[in-house]
Amino acid sequence: MRRALDAIIASEAFARSERLRSFLSYIVENELSGKAAQLKGYTIGIDVFGRPPGFDAGNDPLVRVQAGKLRKLLEQYYETEGAADRLRIRVPLGSYVPEYSAAEDEPETAGKAPHTPPSTVRPLRQKPAVRRSWLPAPISSPLALFSLLPLFFLAPSIYPDASSTAIAKAQLVLSVQNKLAGRVQALPSLHIMQCWPSGGECNALARAIAGSAGYHRTVHLVDSRDAAEPHALSYAIRIESQPNGQGIYARLVHQPSGTTVFTRHFSREQLRGEGGIAYEAVTFTARALTATGPLYRHAMRTGVASNLMECLAQGEQDPPRGTPVAGEPAACSHLPAALADVSPEEGPDITLTR
Repeated sequence: MRRALDAIIASEAFARSERLRSFLSYIVENELSGKAAQLKGYTIGIDVFGRPPGFDAGNDPLVRVQAGKLRKLLEQYYETEGAADRLRIRVPLGSYVPEYSAAEDEPETAGKAPHTPPSTVRPLRQKPAVRRSWLPAPISSPLALFSLLPLFFLAPSIYPDASSTAIAKAQLVLSVQNKLAGRVQALPSLHIMQCWPSGGECNALARAIAGSAGYHRTVHLVDSRDAAEPHALSYAIRIESQPNGQGIYARLVHQPSGTTVFTRHFSREQLRGEGGIAYEAVTFTARALTATGPLYRHAMRTGVASNLMECLAQGEQDPPRGTPVAGEPAACSHLPAALADVSPEEGPDITLTR
């Protein structure tokens, strides 16, 4: 396996990136030495990239971004210079522990390649799929819903769609919650990143977005203190203040790849006062986190969406149906019946007061 590593390090594809050469060497050598458990974002950030002790691996995206670049460069290498390599190294999404596999056999017409004894090849490690409940934090009481309602009254009347849609979804969640309690399905995990650089409006917007995102049951909101290694469905919202004072950006990012999925710029005028901040936060999450929004579209496009995500997206595009048709994801066999009982158009009336 070290020969395979040496071939990669000496290749032209890796010649221009000392960082990625060091990154790959570090994780392979540690794994071969039986230290795979130490391959975490924190230790890699310190040992490979020179981050100071005590740095916050959850808020500093350096290691995750470099891991995404390493995966792409390995793919490029095996498509070009390393196409004939029998042993291959890969870094799976959601982990920094390398995996090893044998390349697929060449077609018989190309001639027989020397057979590598199975005992010399480490089998690809199979990790159980991460499955999470789509109700990670049930609302303890229907009264808790009303803590969000003042935000909708602050929204200007010229933008009624975001407010009415969000209220309808909140009604739907309360009605369906008990019917689907206990079902373990995979939803995207969402981490609200600390505002950088910190500031009054920036921090206020970050808190408002975190509060609003907590009411969207299309994602699983992750506390920064509980943040684990990113997996294929790990996303984050980063709120960044422009150094020139020209406003604030909120970015929805796919953590394993570092890809920006959705971005929104807020001017100082839009964030003037608590009402403006609250409205922009609700509008941002309503657009970004719906089952037909950019987060779900990205997961569908990259092939990492779970059955439940596909079912939720399908439920927003088509009227709910009581019986799933052939070809629907398995999760739909339980979800549509609950959705059909309380659709947004026919849901129970809720009297709203200021």
